[in-house]
Amino acid sequence: MIEQGEKMEEKEEFIGKDIRKRIMQYSLSFSRVPKKTKERFLEIANDDDFCSDRGMALKFLVDFYDGIIVSGNEQMLDTIDELRQEIVIIKNELHKKKDEKKPSTRKMLGGKEIEDGKD
Repeated sequence: MIEQGEKMEEKEEFIGKDIRKRIMQYSLSFSRVPKKTKERFLEIANDDDFCSDRGMALKFLVDFYDGIIVSGNEQMLDTIDELRQEIVIIKNELHKKKDEKKPSTRKMLGGKEIEDGKD
């Protein structure tokens, strides 16, 4: 009877080790994380987007860092570049209009305007 109990304990121990090994394969632990950083990460992970799934929150942050997910700043910079291009086009058009010389005119004492070269 004692042998069967020992075998069951060994079997439970083996199963426990197997389960721990599987869990540890996908587990991740950090040390020396600043308190504010840890709190902020937990806020992000507990957000509705991740439903307390810290692994997916970490994946999102890594993807964001790697540039797979576009940051808000990147979109803003693209919009700024587009606006700069539009400003350059508008400035060029304004300069063209200024460069187009209006026929020079003279204003007579009586208020009549005449073009130069025509008397």
